[in-house]
Amino acid sequence: MTEPPANTRFDVLNRLAKLIVKVNPKDFARVAIDGIDAAGKTRLANELAPLVEALGRPVIGCSIDGFHRSRAERHRQGRESPRGYYEDSFDTGPIRRCVLDPFGPDGDGRYLPATFDHRTDRPTATSLTAAPRRAVLLFEGVFLMRPELNDCWDFRVFVRVSFATSLQRALRRDVPALGTGRRWESTGRRADG
Repeated sequence: MTEPPANTRFDVLNRLAKLIVKVNPKDFARVAIDGIDAAGKTRLANELAPLVEALGRPVIGCSIDGFHRSRAERHRQGRESPRGYYEDSFDTGPIRRCVLDPFGPDGDGRYLPATFDHRTDRPTATSLTAAPRRAVLLFEGVFLMRPELNDCWDFRVFVRVSFATSLQRALRRDVPALGTGRRWESTGRRADG
């Protein structure tokens, strides 16, 4: 028997949490929450975390924002380059080594939550953190399903919104740093990216 369609955001969140807790029930689970910028990925991760925990699984939250490259590397193709945004913004090597591999099938759960602070343009001073066994990693960010990361996920969520909605949210969120929508519109990214 199939469940009736979800009617509210709360219904959808609860259904999603129930699906997530079933992933690798005796081990770690790596969940990607992907989507364009300002789609609502962080909000979704924050709403899911307590629901997953209430169903008996510890949750570890991480963001791709902790794995930027230096400003010089991010902007080597120009600050408004969409190609540069995709190719140069994030350092996928440390994402795999520092987070995804430790939560993988042979991992020990000792991870680094971040390696670089894009606001200060410096490496972070984080230390290894041990996740409890059976923890669910909710990793949110753009481009998580790119080829060099896609095979690491045990469960994938893509948050889909219209470009108009994304732009409206980004401008509301980023206006102080951005000034206008021109740069965001050309790259589909936040002003601090």
